[in-house]
Amino acid sequence: MVKKAEERDLVQQIYDQISSEGGKNTTKVDLECNYDIQGKDAKHRVDIYWRFRIGEKTYSVIVKVKDYESTIDLEKLFQFKNVLNDLPGQPWGLFVTCAGYQEEALEYAKRNRILLYELRKPSDTDRAERITAFNITMHIYTPHFTNIKFEQDVEWNVHELARLEIPLTEASKIKVEGSDNLKFYDENDKEFTTALRFFNSLVPKELDELPPTKIIRKFDKPTFVETTSALVPRMKIKSVEFTISKTLTIERFQLNGEDFVGHILKNVSEINVKTFSR
Repeated sequence: MVKKAEERDLVQQIYDQISSEGGKNTTKVDLECNYDIQGKDAKHRVDIYWRFRIGEKTYSVIVKVKDYESTIDLEKLFQFKNVLNDLPGQPWGLFVTCAGYQEEALEYAKRNRILLYELRKPSDTDRAERITAFNITMHIYTPHFTNIKFEQDVEWNVHELARLEIPLTEASKIKVEGSDNLKFYDENDKEFTTALRFFNSLVPKELDELPPTKIIRKFDKPTFVETTSALVPRMKIKSVEFTISKTLTIERFQLNGEDFVGHILKNVSEINVKTFSR
């Protein structure tokens, strides 16, 4: 039995499942959760209101999700049918519960366009037909960057100091902090990458370990990096030199099938089953 506290979560799960699925000929029109809809005689709060179109025709479905403690009898479906009758457009009804249905309720639903579903936790019989565990081995290749050096465009940088009337003796105080978030700029002072993205883009794509390898990347367009100085926020560079290596780490773990399937949703009329993750 699903606890009362989980009822709203189950409504949301079913809503999310409807939202993410649909046949190739189905177009979603409206999908609302905990929706107030005006009927001919009263306003009704419905768990899920779903309108979709197949071809040129639009259909409406009202979904009721309820965790009753006993099997659903004819009276509860009769109340649900009264709500459907009061709503415009003659929507279909879809009733979801954890408790099951009495025989009279099943017969009434067939006569009145109400689809009945039973939501329950998976049993051993359900699990017997499914994969119960996944053994996963992951090969993780991690790049490492060391000995990073920037080649300055000395002529441009000296000219910039002169333009800003900063003595050359202050040049040693202008530094670049080699962090992952170091920003690269173009000649229009527009950021186009960071150090992390830039270095990762140069990692060889082959799934192999890589011994320490020296790389020099020259820039064919004006390129600048930010500095730690408020006086000279940008420094022009010609190239960057660094050493790259890749190491392999192997991780093994197991995923249990029960970690994926939290509940079974069964159409009691058509005997088909859908699973909902935890």
